[in-house]
Amino acid sequence: MYQTGNDDIQRRLEISAGMLFEELINYWRQSSPQQLKEWFNKRKGIAQILDAKDGGRKPVLISRHADELRRVERGYGGAQKPEDYLDSFTAFLRDNLNKIPALIVVTQRPRELTRAQLKELRILLDASGYTERNGSSVLYVLNLLKNQV
Repeated sequence: MYQTGNDDIQRRLEISAGMLFEELINYWRQSSPQQLKEWFNKRKGIAQILDAKDGGRKPVLISRHADELRRVERGYGGAQKPEDYLDSFTAFLRDNLNKIPALIVVTQRPRELTRAQLKELRILLDASGYTERNGSSVLYVLNLLKNQV
């Protein structure tokens, strides 16, 4: 039995093709290239489903022009300079120190910090733009400023 790993895509293919998914796969395997070309030309919607990410909801963009690097920028959340980023992080800590239980534990009793609290704090920091994923972590910015001095 064949599966796409996504029931929605499989259902859409079956509706567009007018046959069950397994029958569709068998038809494709048994057909000649010319037969497949004619078959797909009559059913352009199927090609769009197959060519798109997530079964057609997000198209795969293909460009024929050569890539070029236009600029390299370092992001600091919503700030333009590392100093502004650190100032906004300091303000975030000051404004939320008594509102977020994990911040209270980190600042007053760090040895009592649990994994759950650490995870909660990381999620809150990520949601507020203080994340490690985009290279603008607080530690990175601190090291950057230290090396500039």
